[in-house]
Amino acid sequence: MRASRWLMFLVICTVLLMVTSCARKPSPGRIIECVNQGVTVTLANGWEGEVVETDWLAWKRILKGREDFMWVFPPITARNIPVSEVENTRNFIRWRFKGVEGTFDVDISPSSPDFPVPAGLWSMDPTKFQILYSQTVPLPWPGLSGTDATVRMYEHVRGMGDVSAIWHSYVVTFNYGPNAYEFVMLIPSSEIDQNYIDIFWASIENVSIDTDNTD
Repeated sequence: MRASRWLMFLVICTVLLMVTSCARKPSPGRIIECVNQGVTVTLANGWEGEVVETDWLAWKRILKGREDFMWVFPPITARNIPVSEVENTRNFIRWRFKGVEGTFDVDISPSSPDFPVPAGLWSMDPTKFQILYSQTVPLPWPGLSGTDATVRMYEHVRGMGDVSAIWHSYVVTFNYGPNAYEFVMLIPSSEIDQNYIDIFWASIENVSIDTDNTD
């Protein structure tokens, strides 16, 4: 009897530990670690990343099976200002990094009704954007050495009526292991695209994904 109670106690403790570790929000900073999902992003000096509250709430719903899409880690948002200053200014550059279950199919056009594959990647009503270009580039980070990405630049409208504006979306998508991953950065059309692109690539020192160390 005592042995069975002790075994039950260990099982309960293990489950609680797993739930607690899964529910622990990654700490903001220059290095953002999603420990239980095996994802680590190291940013350049002057950049800070975090999991914003809306993404964290969605991630917790995913863990409980309450969403149709399946992220493989809570998305990371990075900015070229301290996280503590985000509420005080809109004058910053940012991008967002996420991963979804399934493999990205580069042969399916973003204008196809079947896009995106897999579900959860960047998409928009095909009548509301145009593709400025699409190319394949090798990722420069040591943690993803040998991995190629599909890079696309889209032009589209954000907002409606008098508050609408033309923006560009710089989207970097790649497969790693069984999943697809994607960086998305918005660029105001009033800015020079190449300047933002250079800033994006310089903002990241390394990305590592351990597909053997996931929940």
